[in-house]
This record gives sequence, structure tokens and C-alpha cells, in this order.
Amino acid sequence: MALAAFIIACIALLVSIMAIPQMIWGRPTIKISFESGEESNLVTLFCKITNLPIGNRFLKTIGVYRRPIEDMHVIFSIEDMVTSEVFVGDIIGEIKTTYDFPKSSVSLPPSTFPARVDLISARINGYATTIAPYQAKNIKLPIGKYRTIIRIETPDIVREFSRNFLVSEGLESIRWEIIK
Repeated sequence: MALAAFIIACIALLVSIMAIPQMIWGRPTIKISFESGEESNLVTLFCKITNLPIGNRFLKTIGVYRRPIEDMHVIFSIEDMVTSEVFVGDIIGEIKTTYDFPKSSVSLPPSTFPARVDLISARINGYATTIAPYQAKNIKLPIGKYRTIIRIETPDIVREFSRNFLVSEGLESIRWEIIK
């Protein structure tokens, strides 16, 4: 009887110990990258958000998996770097994923395929810079240096990222500032 209790206790201990790596390394991990693209005379600055899967072979072997990011919202603002004037305050971004239509809230599973949020668009001729894709917010940004602040909110996580961008004339009417 004592031997059976000892074996059951060892199994229970092993199961409880296996939950510890999942709690530590299985949490969602947000990775964000700022990119630009050009389509049909329109340059767009956007960010890509990824919840990377577990890459460590040992952690995969013991059964650790990355949890999805549930009910993710992306909120962004744009402010002038010189005057601190806020051109756009707290707009809920439309999130585009490879598996769904653009939404204001998504569940992001662990994957190498990122979600995308368009932030700024400009015509290549350089005069119609607008906050994209929100046509109701068709704001023209004057030539200058700006900061976009992106806040990613879930029921469990609130993270904030920022990146500077430049508005100028010519073919590269908008572009991310090079990080030194």
C-alpha cells in the first residue's frame, strides 16, 4: 500500500513539475517590426506583429507550447516630434491576418506569419499623406518628423512601442527614420 502511494506521489510531483516550464516559457511573446511597402502609387508604413512559436528543441520535447495572444487590439497615435502636437490620438487599428479579414480585435496564434496594421499612407507625388486606412481621418501631415506610438492590448498584456518617421517631398514622401 505504501509503495502504491509513493508511486502515485512521484507521478503527481512529475506532472506538477512539468507545468512550471509551460508557465515560464509558454507565455505569448510579442515581436513587432516596422516596415514599408509600395502599391499602385501609394506608399504605406505599417507594423507587423508576431507571436513566435517555441523554437527551443528541448522545450518542444518536454511539451511546452506558446499560448495564443487572445483578443488583441492595436491602438496607435501620431504626434509631431518638434511641436508635440497630436495629429491622431488613440485610433484602433484594423488588424490584417493571413487567415481572416481585417478586424479591430483578433486572436493571434503562435506562428511565423505576422498580423499587419497599416498606419500611414502617402501618394508617391508627395502631397497627400494620410492616416491609413481610415478615410474618415484623412489628415494631411506637413513636412516634418513624427512619432507613432503603438499600444498592443490584450486582457493579459499591455505593451507600447514607438517609432519615428519622416514626411518629405518627392518619391520617398514618407519613410521610417533609420535607427542608429
